[in-house]
Amino acid sequence: MIDRALLTELLRVYPWQPASAFYRAAELGHLFVCGPVPPEGRVLDFGCGDGEVTRIYDAHYHGLRTWDGVDADIHERMLAVCSMLYSQVTPRVSQYDLYDFAFSNSVLEHVESAAISGILRDIHIVLKPNAPFLLTVPGPDFHRHLRTRNVAAFDRKHAIRTLWDEASWRRALWSAGFEVRSCTTYLSRAEVRRWEILTAITSGVLCALTGHRYRPIELQRKLGLRRRQRMPRWLARSLATLLALPLRHMPGQDTHYAITAVRAA
Repeated sequence: MIDRALLTELLRVYPWQPASAFYRAAELGHLFVCGPVPPEGRVLDFGCGDGEVTRIYDAHYHGLRTWDGVDADIHERMLAVCSMLYSQVTPRVSQYDLYDFAFSNSVLEHVESAAISGILRDIHIVLKPNAPFLLTVPGPDFHRHLRTRNVAAFDRKHAIRTLWDEASWRRALWSAGFEVRSCTTYLSRAEVRRWEILTAITSGVLCALTGHRYRPIELQRKLGLRRRQRMPRWLARSLATLLALPLRHMPGQDTHYAITAVRAA
């Protein structure tokens, strides 16, 4: 069940992206219950984006940490937003920093499979011994639970490059020097399909009008839809009530993983 208060906050943050707000509400709702509480100290946010989701995640735990953001796609407007949360934002991990915790939220599925091992090793290097690393990724069931059968076009649109199963993630993390402590699942088949409908209505229509020349995130930037804006609270609350209506049960396992690993001492 989607938390309406959390969805309301996310809709206010992402007024032009209701599908993203719905997706993140399901994600954060799961992490608040099942994810590890980040320790006090310095935290690495790998693939930080604009930092808004991390800000909400951090606020849930009373903001006792210092965050550094890493993102390969850094631009001026993103830096302006990120400065509200992060002490620094860089395009790569620095081997001279040591962190108490690492966080990577729905990022690694956008990386080519061949490059993931190197990224995991880089994160391992900058973590203190026994420091936790929390990552979330969709698994192979994500494709099977979509309504669309053209998964190749879906992956191109959303820049999805890697959908490993739990065993593959465990092997990759172990090879990079991590010990997996837990793997929980979230985002049901019904939730995936509601998200898919929302994204088809919003970014899908915009992409179709431009001949599918741009991915949704590229199009949003070109139209200036990713500037820091807020949806009125009354409207966000009303829309959240609609989007969080109970979902009909649909058989099938959850589609996403939340994996907690620790850097081996």
